[in-house]
Amino acid sequence: MNIKNLINATQTDLTITLYVGDNSQQGWHVVETQCTYLRHGKSCSMEYGSSRGNQLIGIQLEGILDGIHISKKQMLTTANHSLDAILNFSNYIEIQSFDSIALTGEEQYSKVE
Repeated sequence: MNIKNLINATQTDLTITLYVGDNSQQGWHVVETQCTYLRHGKSCSMEYGSSRGNQLIGIQLEGILDGIHISKKQMLTTANHSLDAILNFSNYIEIQSFDSIALTGEEQYSKVE
């Protein structure tokens, strides 16, 4: 099992789904999903991974923005994708803005803007 710390720094309550996968010869395959509801301004830790796969390969954010249900999803396309560094080489993912999901990150602290 792995642990990822999530911080919802937005003004919107979010449902956050982490996609866990493996990298077979045909590319990334989702083997499990982990989902949590995270109120705005709050943080939590999520456990993920199993013997079938332990690499995060995507993230989905869902919430209500200006009265409209919005769902934003980003998935890995290659192992060197910047999303890979954010999801797999940091302890934290901070969600700063929900209306435009843009990902930046550092080794120990990553942000979803």
